[in-house]
Amino acid sequence: MDDVDHLEAAEVAIGLSWVYAGLLRHLPDRPVYGLQLPYLSGGPLDATPAELAHRYVEEMRAVQPQGPYTVLGWSQGGLIAHHMGVELRSAGETVDLVVLDYYPLERERRAHTHAELLAGLASNCLTRRRTR
Repeated sequence: MDDVDHLEAAEVAIGLSWVYAGLLRHLPDRPVYGLQLPYLSGGPLDATPAELAHRYVEEMRAVQPQGPYTVLGWSQGGLIAHHMGVELRSAGETVDLVVLDYYPLERERRAHTHAELLAGLASNCLTRRRTR
């Protein structure tokens, strides 16, 4: 393991983590790993936030077997990051948790179709382009 703290960024609601790319210029000496919805690379679509968090913790530990860990989440990623932090702390690890703008919804979470995920991505990209 290197001696530089990594920052793990959990996906946002559309399943992608590249929305955190703007942070990179502010963290020039810190590796940032984006964790994306497994469905985008052929994995399952119907995982719960806790199941996704467990998978992401396993992926993090493949890169950095021991803490301390810094986990970042925004939107849906805030809930996933929270679950990651709980799992890591339960295992005795040191975790810095950064959650940006997460508000728990009082509704049942449903699986999105591939088309809905792509439509959300396109909408996000068009909105960002118009606001620049």
